[in-house]
Amino acid sequence: MVNVTINDKAIQVPEGTTILEAAQMNHIAIPHLCFLKGLNEIGACRVCAVEVEGLEKLVPACNNAAEEGMVIRTPPRFARPAASTWSSCSLSTTRAAPNVRGPATAPCRPSPTT
Repeated sequence: MVNVTINDKAIQVPEGTTILEAAQMNHIAIPHLCFLKGLNEIGACRVCAVEVEGLEKLVPACNNAAEEGMVIRTPPRFARPAASTWSSCSLSTTRAAPNVRGPATAPCRPSPTT
């Protein structure tokens, strides 16, 4: 078992459990968009980004394992604006409808927090 703290709540989870699964097992909500267990675990949308004490960057909760002693904050102080930017960028590079030609016109510029 691995001991972690999420939002000041000390929990134990089996080794190999992702941060997202650890939160879900303990009724802690972490928004997520692209994660489908066993099908899509690449963490591309970054909606589930969490703050891990001691790390400078946000990490996707869906594809990072909970490690012994981790202290996790969700939503982190700056994750929602970052996740919003990542999602906007992802959506701006997709086609709005099958009959639309060319890339979407929405600009995608990273914010200072990404």
